[in-house]
Amino acid sequence: MSLRVIGLRKRSCYRHRAGQFSRVPITQRAFTGSALQALEAAKGSASSFQRSKCGNTSSPPDFPQAYPDLKRPADPRVTTAGGNVDGMVDFLVVGCGAPARSMGWYHARQILDGEVPGARLSHVVEPWFLAGGRDSEPGTAFLTFKAEAEARGTAFHSSVADLQNAEISRNSCAIIASRTADNPQLFHAVIDAGVKYIYLEKPGAPTVAELENMAVYAEANAVQVFMGYNKNVSKYTRQALQAEKKHPEAITTYMHNNTFTTETLPECFERNCEGILKNMAVHELCLLVTYYGLSSSRLEKYEFEDDHTSCQTLGDVTDFDKIGIVLQTASGKVVRVRADRCGGESAWASLEVDGTEKVRFTTPDDELTEAILERQSRHPGYVPYFYVNHDDYVYLKSAVSSHILSGHEGTGPEGVATIDVAIETLKLAEFLTQKALAKYSPKGTTSSL
Repeated sequence: MSLRVIGLRKRSCYRHRAGQFSRVPITQRAFTGSALQALEAAKGSASSFQRSKCGNTSSPPDFPQAYPDLKRPADPRVTTAGGNVDGMVDFLVVGCGAPARSMGWYHARQILDGEVPGARLSHVVEPWFLAGGRDSEPGTAFLTFKAEAEARGTAFHSSVADLQNAEISRNSCAIIASRTADNPQLFHAVIDAGVKYIYLEKPGAPTVAELENMAVYAEANAVQVFMGYNKNVSKYTRQALQAEKKHPEAITTYMHNNTFTTETLPECFERNCEGILKNMAVHELCLLVTYYGLSSSRLEKYEFEDDHTSCQTLGDVTDFDKIGIVLQTASGKVVRVRADRCGGESAWASLEVDGTEKVRFTTPDDELTEAILERQSRHPGYVPYFYVNHDDYVYLKSAVSSHILSGHEGTGPEGVATIDVAIETLKLAEFLTQKALAKYSPKGTTSSL
């Protein structure tokens, strides 16, 4: 792996703004904060959490309250048919990244803090902050986190190749949360190291061909892959899916907002250069594949919404700062997907019948906002979506952990996307990206996406 490339990724992640919630109406709430505040919070996190060594021995969280139509993952410590000698899943985080800033670090933080029943943080792979970036400010915060985790039994590695000489238990699960372009190489490497379960962050790979190749390699080595599509289990999307049972004729709209500004959009375009549909709105496309049976080959009709679509070239990247698409499935169901990079921090799903909105489910709702404020008071300066999606991330890892230790084969736990779903999602995203760029690109071409 190129340390130089990884380093660039970490520095760009560090530049991204941290967020703060305040007690104001959701339409007015804005993010503030600083990266330095995040790093100071991360340095102090060791004293904030003093739980069991490397993982959790507590009872599972009350999932039915947050996810009313999903089964609560079984306590994995009492379902050990898979053969683990101590009833724990050994998680390996590959591509940890900067404390308080990177998804890999937050996965590691949740496991280390005992949020995930039956989970143990056994290995962390981080090339940049264990090499060229160790003397940087985020590197200092990372080394503090490293010292805390090592004291509780976690092994750290500067290269994924080091896992070849590491002790990998038969119930180990690798969380790959690195740069999308690096995922195929890392995916093959952890399988070669003997890992039999992989939790792969979306979209999984830069292209459909690469993701298909990864799926073939996983199947050939009897490796099960789970995808980190958290909106599949988010409270507001599950509420919308339940409401559709009462209104099957409704047009459902999924709206996804981000908190970028005109000033930060160039960095957003550069850092997420795979494009809005393969990075941001890919969550909503995965919902359509998972729950509506949609795919590029089963897409009856589609139409872009001009008043919800804006395409521009910033630097060397042409992408959409917002996009709206109306899609019709082969069964006749109509669904809208909208994404706005600068729309704020909320997301929502609504059902419309005969031009009238019947119901809307928003995140964060009042209950989640209270939880966010509490989390932020304890750990100020984290990136905003960590506060918002905290419970989703816990649920996904808990469901995966329970599934592994129960000894189930084949289909994964309810709500957790498989790599086959991810492939269909990426196919749909690539198809719609090409069509959108052909219509809206200032260059009149498919650009660099």
